[in-house]
Amino acid sequence: MLSEALLCFGASSATIDQNDADDSSESDEICISSIFPEDHNISSSISHAADSIGLKELPKYEVRVGEQYDWIRKTQESFNPVEVTKGVWIVPEWRSPPDIKATNIILNPGLAFGSGEHSTTKLCLLLLHNLIKGGELFLDYGTGSGILAIAALKVYINE
Repeated sequence: MLSEALLCFGASSATIDQNDADDSSESDEICISSIFPEDHNISSSISHAADSIGLKELPKYEVRVGEQYDWIRKTQESFNPVEVTKGVWIVPEWRSPPDIKATNIILNPGLAFGSGEHSTTKLCLLLLHNLIKGGELFLDYGTGSGILAIAALKVYINE
């Protein structure tokens, strides 16, 4: 309950680490790691969170300042070109296409679905490849990058 309350009072994330069942220590201590914005009043958030769930005592806590990251850039570094089917690649705009003669769909997936790496995206693209014969109307009803519509237009409908 405390981890949920911390999220309500300013934490960006909260994870709970309990001792393993095989751990020989008999402690019932639970560790909650939370991330707060840089200039946030952490003591106040912990106090409010504890009060909100009826804790009689403020839990013992320690504040550590971690390394700052550009999370969007770090996430983008993990995106690589994906070959959907022979000769069709989805390539993040900051990467070079592995096969310049192939049909390369260049896009900026940001943090959304649609990078081509998720199995549902791959399966939908393969389904398009097998179902669309040309001249169809197509609607990509999603909240990602629009990769299905782009692929339908660029690769499958115009073949």
